[in-house]
Amino acid sequence: MMKERISVILFIIGIMVCCNNPPAENTINISKGDSISIKSISRNIRNNPKNAELFSKRATMYWQMHRTDSAINDASIAYRLDSLNEKYALEYAEYLFKSVKTNDAISLLIRYLNNKKERVAVVTRIAQYYLYLKDYRQAKEYIDKAFLINSQFPEAHFIKGMFLVENNKPNDAIKAFQSVIMYDPNYYEAYIMLGLLSQELNDSLALQYYKTASQLKPNEPQPYYNMGYYYQENGKYDKAFEMYNYILRHVDKKYSNAYFNQGYIYMRYLKNYQKALAYFDSVLFIEPDRVEAVYNKGYCFEMMNDYTSARSMFIKAKSIIPNYQLAIDGLNRLDKKTH
Repeated sequence: MMKERISVILFIIGIMVCCNNPPAENTINISKGDSISIKSISRNIRNNPKNAELFSKRATMYWQMHRTDSAINDASIAYRLDSLNEKYALEYAEYLFKSVKTNDAISLLIRYLNNKKERVAVVTRIAQYYLYLKDYRQAKEYIDKAFLINSQFPEAHFIKGMFLVENNKPNDAIKAFQSVIMYDPNYYEAYIMLGLLSQELNDSLALQYYKTASQLKPNEPQPYYNMGYYYQENGKYDKAFEMYNYILRHVDKKYSNAYFNQGYIYMRYLKNYQKALAYFDSVLFIEPDRVEAVYNKGYCFEMMNDYTSARSMFIKAKSIIPNYQLAIDGLNRLDKKTH
């Protein structure tokens, strides 16, 4: 298993959700000042009960309000009213997928293909869902179908890249993601994946991929965090701090990983346990039950010979996750030191 393999796979799972949101034209932010509200759009629906677009828009509004069942219901109505419309099929499937009804989403899109066979976006989405289920045989089958329909479709190359990462073929995956940006130079997620894979292969080109991603989405913390982590792993702690602090000052002041990694650098590499404690406290202010931060506080106290505080933190970590092995080991170390 390559270095940072786990972090790549976890990020893939996030991308598989984030890169398939409902189309932008249906995004409606809900607030008191909105001219379009649930009530008003519902009145329009009563006056136009066969207007699929109205149901689609209300589904989006319900989803943003976390009214999942209502969103799925309206999306299903929109699709039934216009069952040949690709957008409604993909929206309905995506709500099902995000509600952990992946098999239902696949079945829906396969039924849709019975009427509309040459739909590369739909075929690619099915491949994505099979990949999420780790059904690699079916995923590859639908990836191949997508390329037969349109060999230049960026998302098909992206899903192929994720398939190759899942099957531990990083060099081939890089080629796939490079094809993505060849056909769509603004495909943010492809740059993130190219950065992650290049970083695993200890290729400094990772930084350029992250920088490009940050230019595409300057308000997203991920590219800056990845740059910081790259510098951290290569011993350039000042540059790592610079990236993490940039996030906290300019992007998201509650981005807990930026605090956590700074604390980790002070704890693991610089042996400045007092400073590390302050950063882990910041993490726990945002995420009170983040067990790694609790344990690390205990470890810092242990290194400072404050065994009472260390024991308290290890016990707290175990209260969050009873079988948390690091905390168990920490308590065992303290027992040996104090007896």
